[in-house]
Amino acid sequence: MRGYAAEMLAKQVRQGALDSDFGAGDKELFLDYLRSEGFLTRGDFKYIGAEGRSPDINPGAGLDPGPGKESKPYPLGDILKSRTWQTLRSISNLDQQRTMFEPIGGMDRLPAGFVRNMKPIIKLQHVVEKISQTPTSVTVAYTDGKGQKGSITADYCVCTIPLSVLRGIDLQVSPKFKEAIGGVSYALVGKIGLQMKERFWETNHQIYGGHVYVDDPVIGTISLPSTGWLSQKGVILGFYPHGAAAARMSGMTLAARKAYALAAGQKVFPEYTAANDGSFSIAWHRVPFNMGGWAEWTEEGRAKYYPTLLEPDGRLYLAGEHLSYLTGWQEGGIESAWQQIAKLHKRAMA
Repeated sequence: MRGYAAEMLAKQVRQGALDSDFGAGDKELFLDYLRSEGFLTRGDFKYIGAEGRSPDINPGAGLDPGPGKESKPYPLGDILKSRTWQTLRSISNLDQQRTMFEPIGGMDRLPAGFVRNMKPIIKLQHVVEKISQTPTSVTVAYTDGKGQKGSITADYCVCTIPLSVLRGIDLQVSPKFKEAIGGVSYALVGKIGLQMKERFWETNHQIYGGHVYVDDPVIGTISLPSTGWLSQKGVILGFYPHGAAAARMSGMTLAARKAYALAAGQKVFPEYTAANDGSFSIAWHRVPFNMGGWAEWTEEGRAKYYPTLLEPDGRLYLAGEHLSYLTGWQEGGIESAWQQIAKLHKRAMA
C-alpha cells in the first residue's frame, strides 16, 4: 500500500503538480524520500515490490546464489478492497508501538513484581459487599471464599474496583459521587486462547508472532504468540471481538465458541483444527468482578463525571485504569494509583 501510494505521489511531483510546495532543492530530496519509503525503482519511480519479499528460491550455499524470482505484489485494487491498509495506522499509535518489551512469563508478572515487594497482607477471594465511612475511618465489609463475613477498618481507603462493579456495591458516598460512578460504560469484549500441540505457524510457515486480521467481526483478530518460539506447544489468540460482536460471542456455549474460532483459523492455516488440543474463552462483560473489559468514557462523561471521581469522597479514594486517559492498559491503572497515593500522602502529612 505504501509502495503504490509513494509511486502515485512521485508521479505528481515529477509532473510539477506540487512545485509550489517545495523550496529550493526540496523537490529532489522529497523524491529521494519517496523512492526510499515506497521501494521505488531508481529510474522511473515504479513500485515493483519491497526489498525482502519472499523469493521463490532463497539464497543458499555452494552454487545456489538465489534469490529466485521474487513474488509479485498484490494489485492495488485488491489491497484497497481488502482494507488491510487500515492496520498501518494501528501500529503507529502511541499505545500500539511496533516493538515493545514484555515481562518474561506474561503481563501478570508486572503486578506479581509489586506483590513481592509489599508488606501488607493480600486477602484473595474476598468479595467486597459494603464500604462505609465515619469522619475518622473507612470500613470495608466482605464475604470470604468460605462464606464467612468480615470487615476491615482503616484511616483511608484507595479503592481500585472497576466502576462497573463498584456501582453495585453498598457505598456510603455523596449522591454526586454515586452518580459519577454510574457515568461511564464498559467495553463489551472477549477472547479465546487455543492451545496447539505444535507450533505449525513457525515450523511450516516461518511466522513468528504477529496478527491475522479477519473480516468476520466475531473473530476480529487472530494473534500468534511472541514468546516461546520453536517450543513444543503454543497458545493462539483465536478471536478478539468488541461491541455487538462480543455480545454475540458471549451468548455462545464454550464449545460453540471454540468451534467458531477453529473454523475461522482453518481458512488461514490448514493445520489449525487438527493441531488444537484445548481452549479457554472469556467474555469480560459477563465476569462478575469485571463487568466489562475497560472504561469507555464519552466526552460528555469526561466533562461531567470524571473530575468528581478524581477527588476523594470523605476518606475514600478511587484509582484504576478508569481514572486515566490510558483506559484498558496497566499503565493507566499504575499512573492513576500514583496520583491518588500522592494526594492521600499530602493530606495525611498535613
